[in-house]
Amino acid sequence: MIIFTLGCFYLLNALAILWLDKSGFNLVGFIFNRRNHGIYLIYESIFLFLCLLSLIDSQHFFLWLLFLMHSINMFYLYFNKNDFYSSRDSFDLIGQQSIVNISVVIFTLAGVFTILISL
Repeated sequence: MIIFTLGCFYLLNALAILWLDKSGFNLVGFIFNRRNHGIYLIYESIFLFLCLLSLIDSQHFFLWLLFLMHSINMFYLYFNKNDFYSSRDSFDLIGQQSIVNISVVIFTLAGVFTILISL
């Protein structure tokens, strides 16, 4: 059941990103604003915790991959935050719309595959 919840959470995130983009929200500006560092850590912690609970339920390699991805992201955000915030220029070169599209695709694929694992 927790694996299904994780998959739904990924899909809801994809929808939320699409809705925020449609509303004109600056996703890159929010992510790279130093005042939002705590919010971003909490956001990432939720995924990390749900992945950990999912791994207790099933030892599927895709869940390990998601857990590893979120662990690396948390480590990077927590211990290398200056490097993270200095990389904003490279994200600006990619562009807001490309980042939104890539994020939506990644969250959708993670959600669909996670839900398939739960069945």
